[in-house]
Amino acid sequence: MAQAGKKDIGGTFNSNSVDTKEVYKIPVPSKGILRSITMALRCQAGSSGAIRAVAYADDGTGKPGALLAVGPEVVLPAGAGLTWIDFPVPATPWSGISFVHAGIWAGATTNQTQLAYDTLAGAGYWEANTYSSGGNPLATWTAFNAHTHGGSVYINYSGGIMAVLRMRLRQRRR
Repeated sequence: MAQAGKKDIGGTFNSNSVDTKEVYKIPVPSKGILRSITMALRCQAGSSGAIRAVAYADDGTGKPGALLAVGPEVVLPAGAGLTWIDFPVPATPWSGISFVHAGIWAGATTNQTQLAYDTLAGAGYWEANTYSSGGNPLATWTAFNAHTHGGSVYINYSGGIMAVLRMRLRQRRR
């Protein structure tokens, strides 16, 4: 399995606000199948923090476009130390894009979960989006609030046209 994104742990931590999603632009090959999203996270003392991973296709201008995948909810216990957390997602093919925008969708406890990052201009975007433990975030972005957080986020994927074709053939056989 191939990986793309920031695989080192940043020296600063971003506290995620209630009902927000924050994604980071990750260069990818033109075709692939998203398998999971991995992030370096911790949780402050006081209360737990519910989060989900999200991924969006690039809209062709370097901004997040259509929703690709949403991971299952993970609840970080209060005071959880820094660790890499892998969020499996349904096998999701992409084609004809240069970037996947992947990151965090924060739940109802403000500033509890913290994502490691380094400062990097033009690294990603955030947007208010009511959290749901089982539903999906907005299918497309309505606000493009740029930030300079180069989040410690990477994706795991199967690459190339052959992987996409094999997956589509298996889907047709079902």
